Amino acid sequence: MGFESDKSVDLNHLELKISSLEQRIFNIESELGISHNTDHAFADSVADEDGLSITKKNNDSGFGLESTVGSFGLALLGNIVFLFGIIFLSQYIHNNGFPIASTLFGYIATAGIFLLARFAQKRVSHLSSMFNIIGQFLLYYITLRLHFFIDNPVITNKALALVLIFIVVLSQLALAFRKKSELYAGIAIVLTLVTGVISDNSFVILILGPFISAISILLFYKFDWKRILSVSLFLVYLVFVAWFLRNPLSAQLIQSGFHQYCFGFLLASAAIFSLICFAPNKGNVTKHFILTSVLINGINFSLVLALFVSNYLINSYTGLFIFISVYCLTYSILLKSRSVWKFTPAFYALYGFVAMSVSVYGYYKLPYTFLLLSLQSLLVLAYAVWFRSKIIVNMNTVLFVMLLLTYLFSSGLENSINFSFSFAAIISIIVIDWKKQALKIDSAWLPNIYLVIFFVLALFSLYKSLPPQYITLSWTIAAIIYFIYSIITHKVKFRWMAIFTMISAAFYLFLVDLSRISLAYRIIAFLFLAMISIGISLFYSKSKKPNDNTLDENLN
Repeated sequence: MGFESDKSVDLNHLELKISSLEQRIFNIESELGISHNTDHAFADSVADEDGLSITKKNNDSGFGLESTVGSFGLALLGNIVFLFGIIFLSQYIHNNGFPIASTLFGYIATAGIFLLARFAQKRVSHLSSMFNIIGQFLLYYITLRLHFFIDNPVITNKALALVLIFIVVLSQLALAFRKKSELYAGIAIVLTLVTGVISDNSFVILILGPFISAISILLFYKFDWKRILSVSLFLVYLVFVAWFLRNPLSAQLIQSGFHQYCFGFLLASAAIFSLICFAPNKGNVTKHFILTSVLINGINFSLVLALFVSNYLINSYTGLFIFISVYCLTYSILLKSRSVWKFTPAFYALYGFVAMSVSVYGYYKLPYTFLLLSLQSLLVLAYAVWFRSKIIVNMNTVLFVMLLLTYLFSSGLENSINFSFSFAAIISIIVIDWKKQALKIDSAWLPNIYLVIFFVLALFSLYKSLPPQYITLSWTIAAIIYFIYSIITHKVKFRWMAIFTMISAAFYLFLVDLSRISLAYRIIAFLFLAMISIGISLFYSKSKKPNDNTLDENLN
């Protein structure tokens, strides 16, 4: 029993030594900025990149939550209260007629906080980090109040005050770069954008868009800071909206022409964010993150662009959208050869074609815009074949169907437009069937959509464009063309089109033509339809082998 007791004491002593050694290693790694493994649920301790560490005890002790709240939560609360206390005291000194003394007190207090952070660095690392963060906010606030939000400003020159504020935030950004701290960088970026809004200067607000875009992309490439990029993707466009809300339909801006520059800054910001497409496929950079970022950039850009255009360029937007179209299509070609993310060229190509559609509408209006847009779908399809992009083909099909439905329900029907849609549909069928393997299209539903559209539109176009006495004849001729084409290409689907077209012609002949066309045209239509029907029937009879139940099962 005594031996076992001594052994238990030795094991407990050994565990204490190991725990003490792990804590020392943890403190050394925290000083060196080395990240720690936090994958285990009951790790002894964890620390983030800024030294905000929380000591975790084993759950069996029942001390984990209390330790976290006591060491970290109360420290955070104390620092926030400390910050507001200094701010209110500085404001109190200023309100009593001592603005310079108030400013000096603020800077001295800030220096004191940074000294406290340095003193606590080796003893209580998470408290030291909090002091540093609070000091940065206090330094920014004291500098901001040299001119803004104050009745008797210490610095009356607004430009000089802005220069001092930007020196503060740029120094914070440099500190974040040196410490490799994503948190410090995020604070600096937010304060920079806030300064732009507070400045109430259009040039300052707008130029910060490209600047922050470039900084966030640089930090992303340098340190893989995805959160900084994600936050910037929202805040930059939010600043553009804030600028617009301060200047809605400003007559002064429009007369001076300055509103034109807002599009340049907006385009530059979106273009800089687009550089994410060249990120290498390594580390924490995933396909999901790149895809999400590209979509968010495109959506935010489109919303802000629509806001600006609807208020500043409602009658002269075609040139802008032509520029966007050319840029996006050119950029998609560059991505095709340089980007490792194969979906990115398709996204920018599609956006370029949508911009092209908007510019076409700006030039030609309705309904003849539909004629050009239907033919534009063939250009998109050619682009898809060149890129070998299934994404572009699928999206082009969706857009083509939406465009057709919009035309049918919102515009006066024109014969030329009807035939243009029919032509675009049949060419799309031929191209997709021809390049099916290159486009990696396995199912038949995609060409079948165009097939149904072409079948219906061909009958409809002939019906709308020809005199009544020629409709049945024209449909019968169309059936002959389908049938001949099916023999040449061995495509069963076109033989089915021929059969359904013949049936449609027969129904039309009996239900409509008998009551309204002359006897001579009736005779011609009946005889012609009968001969073609019998001829096609003879072809099937000769082609069918004795034991076959279906015709050309293996044909496409």
